Amino acid sequence: MNASTRSTPSLNPSQRSSLATTLRLLEEQLYRISLLLEQGEYAGHLYHFSLDLTPQQVENFRTVHREILRLLEQFKSTFQLKGSVQRASQTIHGTGHYFYALLADETAESLRRYGRVDPSLAGQLDPMIDQLMEQVKHLIYALQGDPDERRE
Repeated sequence: MNASTRSTPSLNPSQRSSLATTLRLLEEQLYRISLLLEQGEYAGHLYHFSLDLTPQQVENFRTVHREILRLLEQFKSTFQLKGSVQRASQTIHGTGHYFYALLADETAESLRRYGRVDPSLAGQLDPMIDQLMEQVKHLIYALQGDPDERRE
């Protein structure tokens, strides 16, 4: 039996889900990298992205990215993998909740796990953390109307 007439091995639902999830994560990350390469440099307050690649390296990435996308399409059709739609609203909502939880763990009291905390830290840090958490809450509900109408 040659390769063209061989039947495709089947995957059970858990195997199919695992494979699809891994391949979706790969595709998503490559998409994000592509966006960063298109954007170029970014200099924020605490985060800086430096495009330290030559034009040839960027082109090499794009070539390999296209090949990976071709292979992902092959995986999808061969193993009947289902795609998923990631909506901006879902990303904003999920990311907001994640960062809200991270920020809640950065109060002066929480930082005690790393050692002694300056007694005056809570008075300065905690109100700033609270302000940022409030803004993250607004971010979470940004697409659901007026954030001042939302209260947890």
